Amino acid sequence: MVEFMSFPTEENKEGLTLDVDVVANAGSFSITGVNNKCLKVKLKAVPEKGKANKELIKEFKRMFGSGVEIVSGKFSNKKKILLRGNPKQISRKIKETINSL
Repeated sequence: MVEFMSFPTEENKEGLTLDVDVVANAGSFSITGVNNKCLKVKLKAVPEKGKANKELIKEFKRMFGSGVEIVSGKFSNKKKILLRGNPKQISRKIKETINSL
């Protein structure tokens, strides 16, 4: 089990931001843990023409039930993601996801 407190998030007026470390072209989507204080995410899509970013946004919307925006790192495997909505509810969903790993 991953310790949630070791995973930094930042609340703001729009929702919650978090750092994500993405591995594209990994065969399937999965959240694999926390590494260097980033949520480690594997994506099926290749990092071409925004395909991996689109998959990341789609899967995070499905998992966390909120609007998703890539704030920085659109062309990098290190990204800062904004999950729009109630920060407390989003934080709880992230914690549940991490604790289930």
